[in-house]
Amino acid sequence: MKSLAPHTSYNATLQSILGGDGGDLTEDLLDLLPVGVYVCDREGRLVNYNRAAAELWGESPTLADPAVLFCGSYRMHGVDGVPIPHSACPMAEVLATGQGRRDQELVIERRDGTRLTALARIEPIKDADGRVVGAVNVFQDNSDRRRRQVQADEQGRRLAELLQALPAAIYTTDAQGRITSYNEAAVELWGLRPELATQAFCGSWKLYRPDGTPLPHDQCPMALALKSGRPIRGMEAVAERPDGTRVPFLAYPSPLFDDAGELTGAVNMLVDLGKRHEADAQLRSSEARYRAIFDNAQVSVWEEDFSDVAALLDGLRAAGVEDLRSHLEAHPECLRDAIRRVRVKAVNAHSVKLFEAANEDSLLGSLGDIFVPETVPIFVEELLALWEGRRRLESEAVVQTLKGRRLDVIVTVAFEGDRFESTIVSIHDITERKAAELAAQRLAAIVESSADAIVAKTLDGIITDWNLGAERLFGYTAEEAVGKPVMMLIPEERRDEEAMILGNIRRGERVDHYDTVRQRKDGSLVNVSLAVSPIKAADGSIIGASKIARDITERIEGQEQQKLLLREMNHRVKNLLALSSGIVNLSARCAETPEELASDAMARLHALSLAHELILPDDSTGGGRAKSATTLHRLIRTIVSPHDDPAGAQSSRVSILGPDAEISERATTGFALLLHEFATNAAKYGALSAAEGQVEIVCSQDDDNFVVVWTERGGPPVTQAVDGEGFGSQLSRGTVEGQLRGSISRDWAPEGLTLRLSVPRDRLVC
Repeated sequence: MKSLAPHTSYNATLQSILGGDGGDLTEDLLDLLPVGVYVCDREGRLVNYNRAAAELWGESPTLADPAVLFCGSYRMHGVDGVPIPHSACPMAEVLATGQGRRDQELVIERRDGTRLTALARIEPIKDADGRVVGAVNVFQDNSDRRRRQVQADEQGRRLAELLQALPAAIYTTDAQGRITSYNEAAVELWGLRPELATQAFCGSWKLYRPDGTPLPHDQCPMALALKSGRPIRGMEAVAERPDGTRVPFLAYPSPLFDDAGELTGAVNMLVDLGKRHEADAQLRSSEARYRAIFDNAQVSVWEEDFSDVAALLDGLRAAGVEDLRSHLEAHPECLRDAIRRVRVKAVNAHSVKLFEAANEDSLLGSLGDIFVPETVPIFVEELLALWEGRRRLESEAVVQTLKGRRLDVIVTVAFEGDRFESTIVSIHDITERKAAELAAQRLAAIVESSADAIVAKTLDGIITDWNLGAERLFGYTAEEAVGKPVMMLIPEERRDEEAMILGNIRRGERVDHYDTVRQRKDGSLVNVSLAVSPIKAADGSIIGASKIARDITERIEGQEQQKLLLREMNHRVKNLLALSSGIVNLSARCAETPEELASDAMARLHALSLAHELILPDDSTGGGRAKSATTLHRLIRTIVSPHDDPAGAQSSRVSILGPDAEISERATTGFALLLHEFATNAAKYGALSAAEGQVEIVCSQDDDNFVVVWTERGGPPVTQAVDGEGFGSQLSRGTVEGQLRGSISRDWAPEGLTLRLSVPRDRLVC
């Protein structure tokens, strides 16, 4: 203890604070006190303090230090954490007012940052004249008590919040039954807010027994519990609200006693039976609806008990199994055991019908007969769902009826209960849907792989479907065509066709194949054969049209070529006798004997036969194609050979000059017809009709064209164009300009005819 100040009146003040008997409080005695004690003079300077005070402050300040005023602590705070300057602390207030402070709480902060809650009693020290000359503060660590108080307050707050949050009505009374508190659930049940400490036993307006007779408040369950001192469990009564509505409830009053065993009050919990009665009614209604749904559902519904299966899985888990799927694959007997443990409690009527059973018992007695090997995976998935804690599972599976008919189904499993012990399994038959899907997939594959263009459109003419055949035929991709009007495929002069087609479709009439023309993406036209059919919805209504377009370009060209060949055949038949006569006459000029005449004539006719064999199609392969590619020189030589004159010393009357060129099978026929016509006309009217006549055929190349110049000399003088607009000219134009995309010109000079034929090289080989 530091040296005492000259004022000694604080000794009496200390004794009054500490409750002493008036003995002298020495310094040593103060150091032995378990509470902190310090004294300040009139200005607040520390005069004395004991050891406990220094320990509470965490330091030992210098006495009379002007920098340490009113308290030796480093810092001070209120219990709410707000800082308190030393000049405004309780000691400063006592020195300023001369009024003592009792049980003052504040927080002392040490220099190391630790804090404690102190409870202080401060009294002023006065001289003989009553003037304040200082003050003494006796304080102690109150942290534990403060902490307990805060915890108690917090627990009380939480308890109050809990009571208010509880859905059950709860209220308390004192020992005489007067209501001391209640929660909002009680207000809702009573329909009013009773006045505290006034209304007794129960806050309801009126009470009744379950049989409807009035129940006085002093005979209610709470009154009985207070009178008997024993709790009452579940006594039923009826509360009537001020609005006349009545609420049945169960009461659970319990008396409360203090540590001495004296009755201090009671707490009562009221359980609203009205809601439970309503819930029971709803439950009964729900059960009835569920049973009606269960019995009348148009899907197969099974109620199953998985309790034993869950126990099996628990045993596997306890045995250390982690991967159930792998365990079942390695131990198929475990899977069979799990299947045997499933107990089917009930099935609905549709299940009996779906599985073609005579009745429910026959179905339940033949469960093994509905399983096929494809059914096992779905049961494995059920076990995995149960193992992983999943509440729902849906998957496709295959089962069979008791008559052996296979069914494609969707199985939905819903697990219920804390341990997933109860399941509801619904089985939906999708056999027809699966068959329809397969048929649709096959149809889609057929449509997509079809060489024909298949297009679907709405009744407004908007394209909805477009296959690869349509892309190949018209040049538009599906992305470019779908959503566009089908009119983009129809040439301007044929737009009326679409209105006619859609009119027939709306009437449900099919448009059979007819030939027409459509327009490609590049603007070119293509000959097609169209067939259009209505597209109908499930209800039979017409919602669109399906159009099949087939490219008939080759057929049209073939028909034109056939017509041309028929006309050529007719022309040749007419010329046959003249040609034969010319051959005989030509042979007669050189023959000296009938035998020689016959021989020469036969040779020329044979050459003509060879030319025909060269240009006629080979039907041995069924393709109607020429036997093989040939060269232009060979073709010319074959065609003109029947008109040449090899007799005597004369050389060939037909000369072929210039480069040769290979010509394709398709081009051979056109060239053969032209050359045959040229040679026939020369034999009839031109150079080959005279003994001294000559024909010179010069072949040459001109850029991308192949040119053939046919020149006749030594024949009869030419006075006019002898073929005019007859078949020869038509044949020339049709073949050269149409098929070969070339050009032909004639020069009817007096000394003889000159023909100039120009054909693109790519037409020779295509």
